[in-house]
Amino acid sequence: MKRRFHLRICFRPIQREKARWIDTDHVFVWGQSAGDYLAAMTGVTNGDKTYDVGDHLDQSSQVQGVVDEFGPANLSELAADYDQAAEDFNYAAGNAAAQWVYGPGTSKSIKQYTSQMAAADPATHISSSTPPFLLLHGTADPLVSPSQTLNLFTALEDKGVDAKRVVLTGAGHGDTTVTAAISESSSSTPSGSAGSSADGGAKPWSTKKTMSYITGFLADHTK
Repeated sequence: MKRRFHLRICFRPIQREKARWIDTDHVFVWGQSAGDYLAAMTGVTNGDKTYDVGDHLDQSSQVQGVVDEFGPANLSELAADYDQAAEDFNYAAGNAAAQWVYGPGTSKSIKQYTSQMAAADPATHISSSTPPFLLLHGTADPLVSPSQTLNLFTALEDKGVDAKRVVLTGAGHGDTTVTAAISESSSSTPSGSAGSSADGGAKPWSTKKTMSYITGFLADHTK
């Protein structure tokens, strides 16, 4: 599993050139869905040398915060709260999620919470080195149950990690368009998905209010 969490490999070359490029004392990771799963795993494995692979190992790969937008966590409960068809799809033996955990060619399912599944669960890696988390999820997400971020949020709080969770009523699994201009040119805009006029018609994940949660979190933790 450890070689698949490759984000840390990206940070070390940046650390080497920190005088030229970036404030490496304030590195945050932000992702959506599967990308957020990688971001969450990067955050919770802060300080865990098991996941230090690749070049420039003399450089730090620590991050100072995580923004988690509708990301999965405990893959064995990926279809929690959904119907039988969703369970059959998500827990099919040898599917993409199973291959992520067990490797290519596996005939296993992610339904069973094995030791490999535990290793792939961000909640099992939370420690005193875990940075602050901001988690956001929509109540109408058809792909990743809101219980995924809720359970991770609870685990973070239980371990004393600075964490906040925001629930967006009616929001789905991300926005298919970002701006009002693009929305207006789309004939497939879902009913009721647009934001207020103050947000220029932006969809739930692109509104000023939603972005204010994220910019506020970043501001609070870069002081």
